[in-house]
Amino acid sequence: MEKVTERKRRDKIAGAIMRAAALDGVSELLTVTADDGTRPIVVAFDHELVSDVLHRVSWTGGYANLFVVDLDVKTMDVASVMPPAASLDAGAAEVLRPGAVHGDATIGMLLTTVGTAEDGLTVQVRLPSNRADVGLVSERQAVPV
Repeated sequence: MEKVTERKRRDKIAGAIMRAAALDGVSELLTVTADDGTRPIVVAFDHELVSDVLHRVSWTGGYANLFVVDLDVKTMDVASVMPPAASLDAGAAEVLRPGAVHGDATIGMLLTTVGTAEDGLTVQVRLPSNRADVGLVSERQAVPV
C-alpha cells in the first residue's frame, strides 16, 4: 500500500481547489492578482510553519490566494497574501508588535491573529527572510475534496 504523504494530500486538495476555481466554484475567493495577471493559489495545512508557507508564497512572486486547510474538521480559511510594497495604502496593514508572529508560529495561529486584528483583517508579517501583508478573505469554508 502506498503511503500518502502530507505533500500528496496538499497537492490533491490544491487540485480540487483549482478545479473548483475553473468551474467558478471558488472564484469569488480569489481576490489576489499578481503583477502578471495570474491569480496564484497556494495551499497549506494549518499546522505548517509561517516561514515555510511564506517561502512557498515567494515562489509566486509574493502574491497568493492562500487556502489554509484544517484536516481535523475538514474546513479551510482563505487569506490574501501580498508583498507589503503592493499595497496602495501604506497604512492599510496593521503591523503586529515585534515578536507577535515568528517563523516557528503556525499559519493557523497567524490566521487566528489576523481574524482578531483591529480595524480590518490585514496584518503585516515581517520575518527575517520574508515579509507579507496577510488578510482573511471569507469565513471558513468546507474543503472541496
